[in-house]
Amino acid sequence: MFIVFYLLILTSCSRYFAQGQINYERESRDSCVIARTNENGVCKILSNCPSEQANLKNKLFPTVCGFNGNEIMVCCATELPNRKTREPGEIADEMCRNYSQYVWTEELSPLSIINPAPIKRYDCPFDKLPLILGGTESDRKEFPHMVQLGFDEEPGITWGCGGTLISNQHVLTAAHCIEHKTLGFVKFARMGFIKVDDARHRQEFKIIERITHPQYEPPAHYHDIAIVKLDQKPDLNLYVRPACIYTKRKAPGTRAIVTGWGKIQDGGDESKVLLKTILEYYDRDYCSKVFKRQSSLKEGIRDDIMICAGFRNETRDACQGDSGGPLQVYTLQKGDHMACMYDIIGVTSFGIGCGIATEIPGVYTRVSNYVKWIEDIVWPQ
Repeated sequence: MFIVFYLLILTSCSRYFAQGQINYERESRDSCVIARTNENGVCKILSNCPSEQANLKNKLFPTVCGFNGNEIMVCCATELPNRKTREPGEIADEMCRNYSQYVWTEELSPLSIINPAPIKRYDCPFDKLPLILGGTESDRKEFPHMVQLGFDEEPGITWGCGGTLISNQHVLTAAHCIEHKTLGFVKFARMGFIKVDDARHRQEFKIIERITHPQYEPPAHYHDIAIVKLDQKPDLNLYVRPACIYTKRKAPGTRAIVTGWGKIQDGGDESKVLLKTILEYYDRDYCSKVFKRQSSLKEGIRDDIMICAGFRNETRDACQGDSGGPLQVYTLQKGDHMACMYDIIGVTSFGIGCGIATEIPGVYTRVSNYVKWIEDIVWPQ
């Protein structure tokens, strides 16, 4: 397989030969800029740059520096040392506190005409909206971390997966959302809206980097998690802001919320408004019995990397188009720095149809198992 990628690189390099842009025998200490992301890097032999090898598998071609003998040299992102030795989850919790500042807004006091002092206001729809059982429409600003991912299709974009904004430039999603079997690789992201035809606060972006978990090997469902990077940083506000990464092993409470613009019923049309529903956790033994005949689960349901959730008394479930979206709970720690935030505990992965029976749960990738992997990509410093 690597030979095929090598040939693809050689083909892409032909343009540089024609333009005289290839410098032979450049050394790995030479600095460079990755054209795709505008990040600084150093020239390395492709086989010594795991990040660009991974991008190449997703058909994101590297910036070519030249050749070292017969080996291609590419611009490889500079690996920056950690500022200190840290425990997994430490930086995720720190960034959660940082992003919670966008729950507050500043307004000028109407009572002061000369040099009016700004008034900070706490704007949290969670405090105003009760949790309603069953699939219901979300309120504006209720899930500001929700992202919709799109694929290229003439004459427009097909929006086919969900995701979660987890930093000022990264979206967490499912690995199986990275490439569609007929539409190709995911290329677009949009956020800041509830209704798909309401563009008032909508922000749209191109995807410049796609990173699937290295242990994801389809058609198996294990390690179904990925991160995409946006071409620009969103304007963070009450309508768009990152969610928190849940870092503890055991999911909190007994229920969680799933959201998405997916199909309203199996084989039906996608929802035109963001829907939410509350699900209950299922234990591993029951979930294993439900999915015991799945050929894509040779190890069965793995409790360390999966969460089963559904509802026993009603047909509630995620559906097609919800893949990659979050399974979430309200952040338990309250106070000025952590209020009105969500903890992402799972990524919507797979099920048997959707909403076809009351006793069939869906399966979600357990985010807490991947905290270090997420942090190393999103916050490498």
